[in-house]
Amino acid sequence: MSLSSTKWIYPTERTPSGQDWDAFRVDAGYCYKVEFLNEFPLLTKRWTMTYDRSNSSTPVYVKIENPSQAYIIAQKAGSCP
Repeated sequence: MSLSSTKWIYPTERTPSGQDWDAFRVDAGYCYKVEFLNEFPLLTKRWTMTYDRSNSSTPVYVKIENPSQAYIIAQKAGSCP
């Protein structure tokens, strides 16, 4: 993906109307802590995952299941927060 086609969302922002972004990237050399939220009519499921790429030279893309939401709650270069 070229930088000219890269789109960013910042804290508290949502994806543009009519668009469904199914993944996020964990950058090489970083560790991300992510909270997932999946709301069903009668059940709310919430869980936290840590994606550690602090010793890696390549990023990884993490798929988000429908209808989940992902919140990056911490990130740190070189080690996990």
